[in-house]
Amino acid sequence: MRRDRLDVLTNNASLVLERLPAKIFDSGWTHDRLTYDGHGHLYGTAGGDLLQYVVSQPKPTGPAHIGQRKEIGSGFVLKTLTAAGDDRLLATTSAGALNSYKINTGGTWDRDDLKPSGWSGFDQVVSPGGGLYYGRIETTGAMYWYKDANPADGSGTDIAYHNDTPVNTNGWTQQLLSAQPGTFSCTTTADPLDGHDIPAVKAAGRDLMNRHDGGAWNSSAQWNCLQQLWDRESGWR
Repeated sequence: MRRDRLDVLTNNASLVLERLPAKIFDSGWTHDRLTYDGHGHLYGTAGGDLLQYVVSQPKPTGPAHIGQRKEIGSGFVLKTLTAAGDDRLLATTSAGALNSYKINTGGTWDRDDLKPSGWSGFDQVVSPGGGLYYGRIETTGAMYWYKDANPADGSGTDIAYHNDTPVNTNGWTQQLLSAQPGTFSCTTTADPLDGHDIPAVKAAGRDLMNRHDGGAWNSSAQWNCLQQLWDRESGWR
């Protein structure tokens, strides 16, 4: 299987290549799942084995940038696999369990059983970190989101389900989905913030924008651009 690195830009139905594909390997990568943790480690499963690779460049351009293969363990027969942080993995099983894994420095690992069931409908689960999880239902193309208040506590009791405010109820029919690691953070002026109170959400968004980069974005012109974008993309949900 050939492996290429693609840089894709999109905020609508169109995909634009930022630069030409960079061929990394021609063959040998027959993994069931692959995920990058954003901190120099690429993880993959093959035949139930979990493998770890060292990535020496944020955007590798050849086989010299991915190596040091290490076998972490066996028994990883998973339906989905995604990185949720530095050496932290999130996975679902065909039976619907949601598990998290912490990969230790010596190559050992610890598993936390977050949910025993309820996640079997997702054929893809991705996370940008920070305890934010997205799940796609293959049969309908619906995308739902969940927030783990403390993704490092080993417990799933604090995972908030937002099934009443999905990203979308259809249309997510892509063959493969991924999220950029370590890119999620969220603070608001009201905690907790009622996601159904759109004026309050907009006020929190304006406050965050005003404080970003020391207030450099504090202008009506910038706010109007942001408001139009989020009105269209999510309706501020």
